[in-house]
Amino acid sequence: IFTAFDGPDPSMRGAGPELQEMLAPVLGSIAEAGGHLLQVDTGDKGDAFIVLFGAPVAHDDDEHRALMFALRLRELLPEARVGICSGAMFCGEVGGDERRTYTAIGDPMNVAARLMQEADRGTALIASMSDVAVRATVRTTSVGDLSVKGRSRPVEALSIDGPSVRAEVTATGGRLIGRQAERRKLRRRIDAALLGRGSTVVLTGPAGIGKSYLTDHVISNASQLGFSVHRDWCHSTTTDTPYAAIRGLIASLLGLEELSPEQVGL
Repeated sequence: IFTAFDGPDPSMRGAGPELQEMLAPVLGSIAEAGGHLLQVDTGDKGDAFIVLFGAPVAHDDDEHRALMFALRLRELLPEARVGICSGAMFCGEVGGDERRTYTAIGDPMNVAARLMQEADRGTALIASMSDVAVRATVRTTSVGDLSVKGRSRPVEALSIDGPSVRAEVTATGGRLIGRQAERRKLRRRIDAALLGRGSTVVLTGPAGIGKSYLTDHVISNASQLGFSVHRDWCHSTTTDTPYAAIRGLIASLLGLEELSPEQVGL
């Protein structure tokens, strides 16, 4: 994530403390999201900082974490210009025995920098990110293709409009194979619900066993029978966020795009 912002004049006395005060909430949000502050640049050409997700510490939902952090930036630095890109890069230490630094080198860095340059104030542009992660986290609008130095083809850029209604997102797009016994049990629960006997089903299992595919299969069956479906996810980045486990569900049930903690509290 590349972010350009309006910092204090570096030639003025007290610029350092003022910059620290400005970026302190940002640094806290980076830590909460599991990101890594790679670099902060200040000077007469403008102020910017770079944040990495997925290195030096990787998570299974780094794209989601990056997008959640981008949403938070809209609150902390409303006039900032943000560029976000995902992809494979070299991340590690460079230098010699006397001096070395951690860095990231690769095409996503160039693309993110270009997106930041093209973004208007208060706007975040994203490219080359997982469609599932994007739809599950943010609402977007296409802003067309952008040419990037070193690339033969332009990149399709999206502008972040706000948080998504996660209940409308399908987590997987594959086909369920097997699980006949489980499917029959779940279908009996659906049939009972049609007769007015609702129930709660808890589905557990190791990562990668196919829980999401089975869940999508049940949702598809229920939708075909006329049920309204409302869904949400719990994320590791919102363990300390009030009402995070139910905000998406309540927003979906009420037909709203997003609820603040204060609205949920009401």
